[in-house]
Amino acid sequence: MDENNRRTKELSAFIEKALEIELEEPDRELSGDELKKLAIQCGLSESDWQRLGDRLEGHLEKGRNFLQFANYVDAVEELEQAIILAPYRADVLFDCGTAHLKLFGETGKTANRPRATEMFCRCLELEPDHRGAAAGISELKKQQGKAAAQKKRIVAVGVAALLFAGGSLAWWNTMPAESASSAAPQSTASQQANLQVYRSGNLAAVSRIREKGNPFPKNLPDDFVEIASGFTDRGHVVALRKNGEVICWGENEFGQASPPPLPEAVQVAAGYRHSLALTIDGGVVAWGDNSNGQCNVPAELHDVIQVSAGCRHSLALLSDGTVVAWGANEKGQATVPDNLPPVAQLAKVNADHSVVVLQNRKLAAWGMNTQGQCRVDIPNSNIGTASVVQVLAGGENYAFLDDGRVLHWGRPLRSHPFPAEKTGVAGVFSGFPGAVLVKTTDGKVEWYGALRGRNGLSSEIRNWNEIVPGPDHIFGINITE
Repeated sequence: MDENNRRTKELSAFIEKALEIELEEPDRELSGDELKKLAIQCGLSESDWQRLGDRLEGHLEKGRNFLQFANYVDAVEELEQAIILAPYRADVLFDCGTAHLKLFGETGKTANRPRATEMFCRCLELEPDHRGAAAGISELKKQQGKAAAQKKRIVAVGVAALLFAGGSLAWWNTMPAESASSAAPQSTASQQANLQVYRSGNLAAVSRIREKGNPFPKNLPDDFVEIASGFTDRGHVVALRKNGEVICWGENEFGQASPPPLPEAVQVAAGYRHSLALTIDGGVVAWGDNSNGQCNVPAELHDVIQVSAGCRHSLALLSDGTVVAWGANEKGQATVPDNLPPVAQLAKVNADHSVVVLQNRKLAAWGMNTQGQCRVDIPNSNIGTASVVQVLAGGENYAFLDDGRVLHWGRPLRSHPFPAEKTGVAGVFSGFPGAVLVKTTDGKVEWYGALRGRNGLSSEIRNWNEIVPGPDHIFGINITE
């Protein structure tokens, strides 16, 4: 038996056994250590298990990012690959079903409806009380006007063998790099003509993909100096006024858009479903989702000069150049490396890893590294005599230099990828994973990644002082003196 067939057989045995346990004991959730032990018992090696986990996390991260920001075609593709590797995980089944449901609602393609139903039903087999899956089936019935949900048990070996036989997945091999043009996609004349601009105070916004309506609450003031946007499919916005007042709006399921009484703030940040404010006295206030401790600001934290909000973790830079982190840490994103040299700046974080600019002008990173997100050796070797102005940390990281260059590393953008070499840049902006906007020194705005559609290269966006891509809209701010 050749190596590939051996691994396929062992993987199929592992999936079948894990699924059998989950179906027979729906109240039991297999831990990572239990899954690893089970995989090794089925013949997989430690290195096989590590590669399997890395591949799964890569597909999940990309799929969930695409799902959050309405790129449902790519979300389905990535999450279907995750299903192959983890059909025993209810969360993966639910996400895949949601992607098919959204794509069915957007395109009306009938093939997506039964697949969404199947995913939700499989999820309910594993977790009979899964409210999201039950709601998904109800939504499918509502969209179609008739009931069509029928539960299916999974024949894991047959699914895995069929997909492996078709050559759709070889998780132990290195995937080839995708070839793509590096040219920045241009908006069409019709997109420009139909571009709807919304304004409130000194803020402006345009719909990101399709017309979403006015994103602003009524009667906003005209003295905002900073805005930040959360990462969920509806998102929330945290806006800072010149007088230090913080105003929020948008998704508020976890209170992320309901700030507590605050002293004067000097900076704000928005995570997946939580918000941060740096106060004038060097303290930090956090609110919103605290399921991973991302709002548990460490006691006695003071002398903070910058904050940054990751997906589910938080970072604070102190005046002495040290970094404090808290919140989700399953990938090590909240474990600041020992002996980290003094830090000059935190990256704007939109992922499960952390990036900082050191006072020696180099970069450092830690956390999730499945696709080289924390491999800073390449950008460090190319900084030269330049200084880093700003860093954006997502699936792909961007370091904007004061000589107009942008260095990038990590997972390449799937659609409209960033060019290998980019110069003549005046600013780089991003509000969520998988998308980036660039302002050039000649006054243009270029877009890459998930910012497809009617984001425009209009004179309106060109004149914004600050650009923040949100889930549904691209926000701009005109700072007034």
